[in-house]
Amino acid sequence: MTQDEMRRLFDIVLTEPDRDTTDLDAAMRDGRRRRRLHSGLVVLSASAAAAVVVALGMWLSGALTTSTPVAAGVPTTASASDTTRPSTSPSPTAGAGLPQVGAPVTEVSQLLGYWRATELEGRDVHDIRTRAGAPLVVQFSGPGPGNKDAWWNADDGCNDHGGTVTVADGAVFAEGDTRSLVGCSPRAPYQENVQAVKDARRARVAPGAGASPTRLLLLDADGRVVGRYDAVPNADRSRPYGVALTSSSNLPGTRPSAPMTGRLTIDAGGCAGLDRHTTVFPAGTTWAPALGLLVLHDGRTVAPGQTITGTGTSVPPSVAKGLVADPNLQTTCPWTPEVRVLSGATTG
Repeated sequence: MTQDEMRRLFDIVLTEPDRDTTDLDAAMRDGRRRRRLHSGLVVLSASAAAAVVVALGMWLSGALTTSTPVAAGVPTTASASDTTRPSTSPSPTAGAGLPQVGAPVTEVSQLLGYWRATELEGRDVHDIRTRAGAPLVVQFSGPGPGNKDAWWNADDGCNDHGGTVTVADGAVFAEGDTRSLVGCSPRAPYQENVQAVKDARRARVAPGAGASPTRLLLLDADGRVVGRYDAVPNADRSRPYGVALTSSSNLPGTRPSAPMTGRLTIDAGGCAGLDRHTTVFPAGTTWAPALGLLVLHDGRTVAPGQTITGTGTSVPPSVAKGLVADPNLQTTCPWTPEVRVLSGATTG
């Protein structure tokens, strides 16, 4: 409001007649309409005076500007001052911030297979093992004989969970939640693995390069990553259950050690070994029944028949038995005359 506008506003109020104190009942001969008009002017006069006070305070505080008022709905040309106003553009829609990693999943066939959890809700879980010795795994399987739907299966560290999964118009829907009846106390420790599948509304797959595995990202309706997974292409749940003898800790460096290579075999007792020799693997090695694979201490997986390379030594059974972490397994596995003890192992 300019000074001239403020001056005109004061002039209007100051020149408006004082409140009329005439007895209105005596003026009824002028008609009810005149009395209503008169009363309206009195109210307007009081309101105008109050408006001046309010306007003056706003003008002095700088809240009122000298911009020309614009009628509602009438477009105007943006002024230089408009650039300092906050943007009124709409916020991005849900999912607009999808990570640009790999390709979006548009068909259920892109999900099929076994996936090992590496990150859940932002937490690194690639070293986590369930009580059965397996990593946290999600499996997507296609329709089969007598089953027209694709299915998902996830492990929470205690129970297996599963249901149907569909992909439609780029959206992923995992439904149902049947589970195995294993008692957990006080609760399943890694429910996030199951919840990531149930919360997923989008997914992206990034093919691996070189030794890197194919990766799967599960995203919720807001485009937030709820789970990251690595493909396990050599998994097969139908493989016979295996047992891995492991040492109580990594063997001391003073023990004689040499390069050691062999194929993973499963003997008659169901024990994993190298080239059918009883083998004691490094601490942290497990057999994952959900994958049908040996999981090495570094997280890499090995299927029967694949090559394992590392360092180690050969010792008689009498020495090897004293290195086994779980004494109960000493009678489970048959002992070959020469036992291979690995201090380090990786895939060939």
